[in-house]
Amino acid sequence: MDHKTIDIFGWIHTGGEARGDLQLAEMERLASLLADATGTLSWEARGWVDRAVGGDEAMMLQLHAAARPLLTCSNCLEPVAVDLAFDRTLRIVADEVSAARLDELDPEIDAIAGSRHFDLLELIEDEAILALPPLARHDQCAPPGPLRDDADDREELPTGSLAALASLMKGGGSGGQ
Repeated sequence: MDHKTIDIFGWIHTGGEARGDLQLAEMERLASLLADATGTLSWEARGWVDRAVGGDEAMMLQLHAAARPLLTCSNCLEPVAVDLAFDRTLRIVADEVSAARLDELDPEIDAIAGSRHFDLLELIEDEAILALPPLARHDQCAPPGPLRDDADDREELPTGSLAALASLMKGGGSGGQ
């Protein structure tokens, strides 16, 4: 089954279940946030219908995924492997207005609009992006060294008219006062 475009309503009504592996490099938005896009994201999805009191139906979608991508360490700027995992339960509704109304009524319910041409893999990528840590760091690492050595400064002293200007600015020049 192609999970890129599915009728999410029909899939949920039939108790749809799916799983697979996505190459991190194939998820362009996620890959752009990584230090290295090698590896895979393993995912599972399950849909079901909850029947509430009064006969109302709630279409539910549970997503679970895990990966170990490489991010850039905020301390040393080298790649660091992080655990990326999420387990989300979403309520699928007919449209954005219904999703916004449910969000207002009960912030505990995560509702999204479904469609007959629903991109399940794009939703999985969205959730993976949201699950990334805001900052990644090694347990122990040293910050990067200085960008320049003081010896470099001595070697790059200005010459010619720039040297004269620098001398004047330091009070070492001869000028009429």
